[in-house]
Amino acid sequence: MRMGMDGVSYLNLSRNCVRLFLLTLCVFAMVHSLAAQDAADADVSSASPQAILRDQDIEVTAEFLSTGVFRKDKHVFFRVRATWLESGEQLSTRLEGTPELHNFRILSSSTSSIARRSPGGFRKEEIYQFRLMPIDEGPARVGSVEIVVRSKSGEEVKRLSTLPCDTTIGIAKPSLMRFLPLASGIVVGIAIVVVVVRLVLCRCRKEDEPVVTPPPASSPVEDLLAQARRWRMEGDPGRYYSTLERIVGEELAKRYSYHKGRLSSSKDLPPDTDSDTRRLVDSFFTRCAEGKYSPGIPSREELDRIWEDAKRLLSMGDSSHK
Repeated sequence: MRMGMDGVSYLNLSRNCVRLFLLTLCVFAMVHSLAAQDAADADVSSASPQAILRDQDIEVTAEFLSTGVFRKDKHVFFRVRATWLESGEQLSTRLEGTPELHNFRILSSSTSSIARRSPGGFRKEEIYQFRLMPIDEGPARVGSVEIVVRSKSGEEVKRLSTLPCDTTIGIAKPSLMRFLPLASGIVVGIAIVVVVVRLVLCRCRKEDEPVVTPPPASSPVEDLLAQARRWRMEGDPGRYYSTLERIVGEELAKRYSYHKGRLSSSKDLPPDTDSDTRRLVDSFFTRCAEGKYSPGIPSREELDRIWEDAKRLLSMGDSSHK
């Protein structure tokens, strides 16, 4: 590529702008590092108390998730967890109201359930998590939390209360973070200059650059299969089964021109469909239905088997289209 004197000047200017940009990034990194060190050295003490209550086979824990410095401008996570071994009667827990707070306010809350297979039965966990924002520096407290335990029929079995959790909220020392807006403005300005110089240099080019062909987009079936794999890796068998059921049902409906939605059993197949295909379709959708709502965790072999059956049904659909 040949370039006149103006092109050479623009190239030198671009190099100088890049050098200045890299220098600014180094200064910005030093400022951010010093600011983080100031915040870490702030003379603030906090605690992460943990209140544990055991009642027969039910263990209730209340604790702050963070063990570092609690600051006025940073949110805090607080968790209440009920754990029990379910070997006989099925139990469930529910949080009675919200905890009493001192020097905190609730930003959001969430609830999750976990079930694990153990030698004595299923070990279950109910987790109630709160995202709290400190109000002011000084002492702070999350009061006791009441957990209601109910049987499968809905009858109240017992009530358990945790102990209060106390901590201290502080405020960080003044730091170099006040220079952050200025450093950001410098970086943005240099970036704009570099972009402008780049555009000018591109106009000086006399040779066309080769056209880059973007890679082909993935198909909806491949996207859904990838999503199913993610659900399995994240330990969510219910969504894993549901996604496979959706993929196969929709693809078989297209294959056999079924216009009433997804195909869900061999009854929706054409009359001339062979018996092997009918048995495979019924087996696949039956196991998907059981897997979605089963309280246990399927074995690895079962998860692999349902995956292979789904691929087999999808490949049968592909061959028919060809």
